[in-house]
Amino acid sequence: NFMHCSETLKEHPKDLSIMHFNTQSMVSSFNEFQVLVSQLPMDIITMSETWLRNNPALLDYVTLPGYTALFQNRKGTWGGGISAYISDSIIYFKWRKDIEQLQTEMEHLWIEVPGQNKYSKALIGVIYRSERIGLSPSD
Repeated sequence: NFMHCSETLKEHPKDLSIMHFNTQSMVSSFNEFQVLVSQLPMDIITMSETWLRNNPALLDYVTLPGYTALFQNRKGTWGGGISAYISDSIIYFKWRKDIEQLQTEMEHLWIEVPGQNKYSKALIGVIYRSERIGLSPSD
């Protein structure tokens, strides 16, 4: 429940908090999403089925203050799309496009963030595989 999550986050402020949504149209649910994030801020928020396009006005509309947004939008076909919002409290992160290039048929986005000491890192990925697009049944 929402109150339990909020209390748990307050008890562990140094821990990395991550949330994922399957939006099925980010634009239509963005107002509710903004309210939720204002009440329950996370370090990293990933999303699938954003249904966005590389339209600057549309991408500007889904800007979230206090976060850097990364988008992987489908080209030439409807649906799909993935994104990640990284809180400005995470000073350094690296968008791992090198990992994404290893499997270009899938929709996936990878982010590397520093761990609790200078020798550790966390790798966070969001993957969306539609029945219509992606690997063939023989793969």
